[in-house]
Amino acid sequence: MLAIMVAVLAVLGGVSHAQQTPCTTIGDLVSSRPDLSLIQKAVSASGYDVFLDAPGPKTFFAPNDAAFQKLNEDAGSAVLDLDLLDLLRYHTFGEEDVAERLERRAKVLERLETSCNGELVIIDSVLLPGGSGMGPRLSACRQGDCCDMQPPGEFTCEEQAGWGKCGEPWMVAGGYCSQICQRCSFASMVSGDTTSAEANGTRIVEHGILFQQWHYLDRSGGVNSLRNSRFMRTDPDYEQRMDSEDSTFQAPKPVREYEQSGSRISGFFCAPVDGDYTFALSSDDSSRLYMLPEAEIAKFSSSTSGTFPGDKDSYFDYISSQESVVKIDGWKRKSEWVSGRAKKMKRGEVVFLEVHHKNGGGAGHAKLAVELPGGETLVPIPAYLFNRECFKERVPAAGVLP
Repeated sequence: MLAIMVAVLAVLGGVSHAQQTPCTTIGDLVSSRPDLSLIQKAVSASGYDVFLDAPGPKTFFAPNDAAFQKLNEDAGSAVLDLDLLDLLRYHTFGEEDVAERLERRAKVLERLETSCNGELVIIDSVLLPGGSGMGPRLSACRQGDCCDMQPPGEFTCEEQAGWGKCGEPWMVAGGYCSQICQRCSFASMVSGDTTSAEANGTRIVEHGILFQQWHYLDRSGGVNSLRNSRFMRTDPDYEQRMDSEDSTFQAPKPVREYEQSGSRISGFFCAPVDGDYTFALSSDDSSRLYMLPEAEIAKFSSSTSGTFPGDKDSYFDYISSQESVVKIDGWKRKSEWVSGRAKKMKRGEVVFLEVHHKNGGGAGHAKLAVELPGGETLVPIPAYLFNRECFKERVPAAGVLP
């Protein structure tokens, strides 16, 4: 029992919650209770205090310290296996009445209403997933996954996004609605952290094409010089999602000629028919095209070490260690292309394409084309062919391109 408590305390290590709002929030109540010191540390260590201070209404069921102390060995191990945010989200509800279900899992010791955002309910047991119907939705969609984890309460991710709530601190800190709010990233798949600069620098979009650009980089050196820069390690200086009918896989005009810049262009390419696909790249200055199968991306979210495959500490280190499909050193005119080897794909197969481009000065173009199995070449590739859901949404008929 002592060993379990030592381990739980280690996981829940952190600093105390600080009051930041003029009225009393659930977070304020948690921080004011000496009998909630363990859950308070979990809240602070995970950043969940931002959510507990955010507007409600919501109900937070807080196990007291004695609840953690009475965990048996099996239950203690289950707590340690949970991500802190998952544990806290499992204790959070909207306005729904959960009294009947709660009685089967824990005893309510005290209810405290707040003047700001809901109710704090102190309970005598730690709620764990897998019990008899108690707890909000804990599914395969976890913080860091590119999916829409629904926030507590009656309002959906679609509604929250429509009201402009995607940037609210409680939405970001809680990892809610990542897909619709375009916060998905490769870094967050591995670390679970959706708020870091590296998460922003490795962002992905499920449909369409994402263009990101970093400015004021060293003029000298080609695309390999990006390794020693802030490229993909900090927030991009410019970002544009390209998913309209006339969008294509190329650097957009407003920033195409930006000197001393590094650009990342990416998206999930969906094969419209069976056959061989040959990708070709043109750029000024140097560039690389990388291709990742969906099965390889699945390894990111299953990582237990917090690193990318090959024990790479960052996504940039991982992707740049892969063999490029197309490589351009120096520069090419807009009419000059370098092709890779043909790739055989099945209709509906999806691969992630990512171009890294360094522009020291000049025209600064970077664009990707593809020769389809029937011999037709798309220059550059239109955005409608980039969709991770592929034929689940917009479906070009087999053998027919829009």
